[in-house]
Amino acid sequence: MNRTFLLVSLVFIQLTVFAQNVKVTGVVKNGTDSIIEFSKMGQEIITRESFSKAYEAKLNNKGGFEIVLPNDAITGWILKFGDKHAFLDLQPGHDVNLTIDMTKDEYPIFAVGANSAEANFENYLIAQRDNLYKNDFYQRVNSSAPKDALKLRKEQAAFELTVLEDYKKSHPINNDYDKWLKTYFKYQPYERTLVESGEKWKLRSDSTMVAMLLENGINDDYAARNSLEYNDLINLYMHYHFNGSKFPFSGLDYFNFGINSDLRGVTKQMFLTRQMAIFCKTPNDSTYNSMYEKFANEVADKDLISFVDKEREKYLTILADGNHSKENVSESASLNEIFKKYKGKVIYLDFWASWCAPCKIEMPNAVKLKDRLKGKDVVFLYFGFQDRKESWLAARKEIGIEGDHYLLSPKLIKEAKELFEIGGIPHYAIIDKDGTVLEKSAQRPSFVYDELLQIAGRKDK
Repeated sequence: MNRTFLLVSLVFIQLTVFAQNVKVTGVVKNGTDSIIEFSKMGQEIITRESFSKAYEAKLNNKGGFEIVLPNDAITGWILKFGDKHAFLDLQPGHDVNLTIDMTKDEYPIFAVGANSAEANFENYLIAQRDNLYKNDFYQRVNSSAPKDALKLRKEQAAFELTVLEDYKKSHPINNDYDKWLKTYFKYQPYERTLVESGEKWKLRSDSTMVAMLLENGINDDYAARNSLEYNDLINLYMHYHFNGSKFPFSGLDYFNFGINSDLRGVTKQMFLTRQMAIFCKTPNDSTYNSMYEKFANEVADKDLISFVDKEREKYLTILADGNHSKENVSESASLNEIFKKYKGKVIYLDFWASWCAPCKIEMPNAVKLKDRLKGKDVVFLYFGFQDRKESWLAARKEIGIEGDHYLLSPKLIKEAKELFEIGGIPHYAIIDKDGTVLEKSAQRPSFVYDELLQIAGRKDK
C-alpha cells in the first residue's frame, strides 16, 4: 500500500501560547519489541521547520505502555513499532487508549473508550481509500498534467469528505476535529499539485495555473492559523503578485509588499509573521529593528508577536556562540580545487544560506537521503551562498547539518553562478565520479534518490 500521501498529509499546527499535552496509554498484543516510537508528522506552520524529535514509550511485561506527548493542536502522528507503523490524529487534552495488535498487517491500532471516534478515523479513512483507489491513484496523478492531477486530487478529497460524513453517523466526533479535517480536504489538493507538479510544469509563474490553484480564495482566518497547505498557497499568491514568482528577490521589499497587500485578518498577520521569522535570523540589527516596528504596528495578535520575540532571542543566542567558534572556514582558489578532493564519488551539491527558509526546509530530507544512500559512492557538499560567516555557522549549529561544508567567497559564488546557472537558492547540482557536471540544476533531496542511486551504481569510467 502506497503511504506517500499519508507522509505528506495532516500537517496542521495551531499556534498557541499555552503548552498542552495528550496522554496515550494502551497495550501491545503479540509483539516482540519493547519500545513504541511516536513522531509528529509535518512541519511547524510559521517556520516550516520539520518535526524531528521522536518520543519513546517502553512496554511493561504485559505489553502495556503510557506516554505524555506535547501536543498544542490537532496533529498527525506516526507510530513505529518494530517493522510496522500506523497513523494517529491527536488533539490537545484528549487522552486516548490504544490496542495494538501486531498480527494485523494493515491497520494494527484501534482506540477504545473516550475520544476513540476521533482517534480511529484516520485508519478508517485509509481503509476506505485503499479499497477504492488500490495502488494506481498516485501513478495516475504523477503521470497527469497539472489540471488533470488537480481534478483527481479534488475527486479524492470529495470522496474523503463523504467518508467523513458517513463515519459521523455512527461515530460522533467533536466539532474541532470535524472543522480541522474539512479544512484539510479543502486545501490539500491544491497544495499537493503545487508542490509535486510546480517545478516540472512551472506553475508558479503561469497566470492560468495560479488562478486555478487559488480558486478557493484568500483570507480564510481559520485556515490561516491551522493549515500549512493554505499558508503555502498564500505564499504562492503573494510571490506571484509581487514579481511573477521570480527569484531572487528582496525580502525587505517582499515584506513591505505584504503590508500593503490585499491580505486581511489572520491571513495577513500570519504572512507577516512568517516573513519576520525569516528575518529573525539576520545579524543586521538596524534592518531587523525597522522591520519589527512595522510588524508590531500591523500584527495585533500577542501570541504571534511573542513567537517572533522568542525566535529572535533564540537566534541571537546561537549567533553569539557562533561568533566564538574556532571552526575553520575552508577557502579554495576554485570550485575545481574542491571537487578534485572527491574524485571517484558522485557529488550532490546543495547551495544554501542561513537566511533562506526553503533551503533549510529541505535539510531534514537531505538527512534522510544520505541515510538511504549510505554505503554508496555519493558525497554531499553544502555550499554557503551569499552568507555571513557568523550566520552560516549559527544556522549549521541550529539545524545540525552534518557533512562537508564550504562558505563560498564572492569569487567562488561568481564561478558557481556561471557554471551551474544559479538564479536563486536553494539550488542543487550533480557531478559524476570523473568530475563531469551531469545536472546543472538537479532535483531537491525529496525527489533525487532514484537518480543518485542509478548514477552511483554505474561502473567507473
